[in-house]
Amino acid sequence: MSDVDRPQRKRTVARELALKFLFMHDIRGDEVREELTDFLVQSDADNESKQFAKRIALGCLDNRASLDVKLDEAAENWSLARMATVDRNILRIAAWEMLHGGETPAKVAINEAIEIGKKYGSGKTASFVNGILDRIRRAADEVES
Repeated sequence: MSDVDRPQRKRTVARELALKFLFMHDIRGDEVREELTDFLVQSDADNESKQFAKRIALGCLDNRASLDVKLDEAAENWSLARMATVDRNILRIAAWEMLHGGETPAKVAINEAIEIGKKYGSGKTASFVNGILDRIRRAADEVES
């Protein structure tokens, strides 16, 4: 089976759903939070992907302030407000997985963010996301040492 024919992994699908929802949240504001369940029901993703997407989206929203502080610290010469909405939310998802998700290894979270960035971001998203998330990973590793 070629990569084109291979079905997307459930967690990748979940991350993409969460990205789309967080993008809507950034554009429309907190009022959209109550639409999360309806948003996921309308998706053709399997239930496992929907449940993980919900966990990611709510985790990012509930921890948004602390995530944004970490991202601001790691994003040298960039503020979150200046970042593209897609990039900002890809970073939030991966940072949440690395710092709060508890089950995704940092390297996996970073790689998934890079791949999603290639799909949904600009030509520079993948390297931009990689640099910031690697700084967060190194800072977290230093705290654990």
